[in-house]
Amino acid sequence: MNLFIDARMIRQAGIGTYLQGLIKGLLPVSEIRKLYLGGTCDKLENFTDRKILVRHNMAPIYSPREQLIGWWNMKKLGSSVDLAHYPNYNTYHNPNWPYVVTIHDLIQFQFNYGNSFKRKLARHLLRHVLSNARHVICISKVTKITLTKFSPNLDKEKISVVYNPVDHLKDYRTDTSNMVQLNKPYILCVGSRKPHKNFSLVIEALDLLNDKYPGLSLVIIGTRFRKPDYIDEAIHRRRNRSLIILLEDVPDEELNGYYQKAQLVIVPSLAEGFGFVPFASALRGTCPIISDIPVHRELFGDSLPFFNPHDPTSLAERVSKLIESPQEQSLHIEKVKTIAEKYTTEKFIYELMDIYRSVVIKK
Repeated sequence: MNLFIDARMIRQAGIGTYLQGLIKGLLPVSEIRKLYLGGTCDKLENFTDRKILVRHNMAPIYSPREQLIGWWNMKKLGSSVDLAHYPNYNTYHNPNWPYVVTIHDLIQFQFNYGNSFKRKLARHLLRHVLSNARHVICISKVTKITLTKFSPNLDKEKISVVYNPVDHLKDYRTDTSNMVQLNKPYILCVGSRKPHKNFSLVIEALDLLNDKYPGLSLVIIGTRFRKPDYIDEAIHRRRNRSLIILLEDVPDEELNGYYQKAQLVIVPSLAEGFGFVPFASALRGTCPIISDIPVHRELFGDSLPFFNPHDPTSLAERVSKLIESPQEQSLHIEKVKTIAEKYTTEKFIYELMDIYRSVVIKK
């Protein structure tokens, strides 16, 4: 089987992690003869296996050019590809290739990101992709439920839930040489600085916590999409501005250091499709505290301390309780490590290969 994967988002959070696990997991599969990757050589330089052939595509994500350049690349490949796998709905369609698509979430529509024209265009593209895909892969049951509400006429038989693997998060290196030197304890948030990540709630909770823990700091690591953003505005209104550290473009090795040295990792999201941060935190030895949203309940059950993502007092109480109880932190960490054993690359690839085979046979 010759497989094409659109790997242009390999360096992005979330989908990038998904792509890295997908490509590395497929390389040992003997059934995959060639693996064509759409993207640029500089971003895919770590993938040197003989199976891999990079098809150059520098087109910006979510742009008209990606459709044009993508279509041209696929035309040049012709019939040499049996199946394409798109890790997101911004596909470039070739009617000669069957394709599967992964839907991570519909947060763009739930939170009205982008202007009305872009949202309308994105809705049209998503519906087109769903109707033409041979199979649709959702990364959680929550995503599947959201998707079927968005597209109620979509054939349920061609939707499968295939959970992300997290075992690759166990293998990591740490480099603390360039870390910001923090002489006082801190809590940590990691993720893009989009409003649904809800980091402003943690800023509010820090005000409450500083009454009891005067030196407690907050470190937020994530990409800012506009300046000022909602986090900048939230900090401006607070009295504890000097205790909040904002970082961007932190390398993975350095990020691991921040995870390891944090007192706690806070995940205050209002919505997620899956969620790597709680697993990454626990596997690096730091207890995560997570918002009480459906996907967190789906993944973690009652194994972690939850809080109301709309109530800073709820979060402050959870943080205070865990700071005072290292034993409870250790208990939660071990529970998450046990849960992580369910989400393996082996299981992920096995389920994907079943889907690939079923599509290629029907071709």
